[in-house]
Amino acid sequence: MNRARLVTTALSIAAMLAGAVSASAGANFDGSWSVSVGTTAGPCDSSFRFPLQIARGRVFSQDISGVAGRVDRKGGILVSIRQGDRSATGSGRLSGNAGAGRWNGRSASGRCIGLWQATRS
Repeated sequence: MNRARLVTTALSIAAMLAGAVSASAGANFDGSWSVSVGTTAGPCDSSFRFPLQIARGRVFSQDISGVAGRVDRKGGILVSIRQGDRSATGSGRLSGNAGAGRWNGRSASGRCIGLWQATRS
């Protein structure tokens, strides 16, 4: 898998996991999550999976730098990822131990859009 495409897609998905509420608002969703991303349009990899963590409603990754996001108390999530000239944003909803949403990203290769699904690890 092309690393630049992986990073672009990961950036997009991470972006979808952040909401603008207090840090403790999304604490019900704290823990490790496995995110599966699918590209529906653009030059990104067709699919891949990566880990994210949520702590006190804040989204981050121990594996991918530049990830920032929040989850609100109802599970609404908004995430952004930035690495160099690549960026991605994503949004959606978590409920219990699963979630889903949409993402979009941009890099020197072009723009990509797609869907994501997450499960609590």
